[in-house]
Amino acid sequence: MAITLAFDVYGTLINTNGISSLVKTLVGDKTISFMDSWRAKQLEYTFRRGLMKNYVDFSECTRNALDFTCEVLKCHLQPEERNRLMREYKVLPAFADVRESLEKLKSANVRLFAF
Repeated sequence: MAITLAFDVYGTLINTNGISSLVKTLVGDKTISFMDSWRAKQLEYTFRRGLMKNYVDFSECTRNALDFTCEVLKCHLQPEERNRLMREYKVLPAFADVRESLEKLKSANVRLFAF
């Protein structure tokens, strides 16, 4: 019997704080609060929409969470700055140990899935 592992991509394989240096250039000392709020709202909106059977693409939840965070923390980002954050969010880096770990699992004939 083959072993199967499934991974949630964001926060498990991919570092959602991977754009914190860009965020810091835009919001300065609010960076940690900004990143925490953005991620928490992103997850909340995703889960709530799922429960309400009102699915939208993950990127729309991410955009809604970004808008919420800007409003609540009074970070007056221009539309192009928000668009830049959204573009960068689509190419977040993997955690440092991900490639090697997944290669070891694959070599051990573990079936791997990401969602």
